[in-house]
Amino acid sequence: MYLALNANGTEYPRPELTVGELPFAERLPALARIAALHGLGRIPFGQRLYVSLGMTKREAEHDGRAWLLKAGEDLPLSLLAPTLPDFTHLPYAQWAELQAAHYSAQEVNS
Repeated sequence: MYLALNANGTEYPRPELTVGELPFAERLPALARIAALHGLGRIPFGQRLYVSLGMTKREAEHDGRAWLLKAGEDLPLSLLAPTLPDFTHLPYAQWAELQAAHYSAQEVNS
């Protein structure tokens, strides 16, 4: 769970929504998994994705994938499992386990 701040500045727990909200040790593995799922090379944590792909900002804006304009830390965790239901209420490790099981089942059935 991520400790966010409400309008009054009070902390409250909520599910992680972006890579940067994950525990430190889980951030780079999450970026590697996003890169693998979307056919990308290495995704830097603090650099805008379109820059690391050698695109201009204009090219990224016309590409249709709005997340190309985000830095690695700001990528939504929904990119980890684009074909699965939203598991943002689960801890990352449990989410990754469900995702792995889903993709293993797809390989067996194909």
